[in-house]
Amino acid sequence: MWHLIGELIRPNRKPFILQTLFSVFAALDGIAGPYFLGRFTDQLTAKAFSASFMTLALWGGALLAINAASGGQSYFAGRFRQGVNVQLRNRVVARAYAPGQQTDQASSYTAEALVDVK
Repeated sequence: MWHLIGELIRPNRKPFILQTLFSVFAALDGIAGPYFLGRFTDQLTAKAFSASFMTLALWGGALLAINAASGGQSYFAGRFRQGVNVQLRNRVVARAYAPGQQTDQASSYTAEALVDVK
């Protein structure tokens, strides 16, 4: 099983790595929100209104970067899934045209390629 997973990931290494990096960056959402909220609250308590504007600007920039990372993660996850699906369907086709497979019906291979591979 691990061998098959390695064979599927190896040609799709770039989308897999980028998907993982964007996922890690998008996960910072759970850290950035509370951090900036606490910093903003501390500045309002200290009546440092000029510094609170900068904190709000940084918070907004962090939220934009996190949303962009979430979009990148979705894009590269789709690219990775697409590459793996093509590989798996190519395996089904290669098995269908292998010697000794003429006894099976073509519909069984078509169903496997279109339904079982997701």
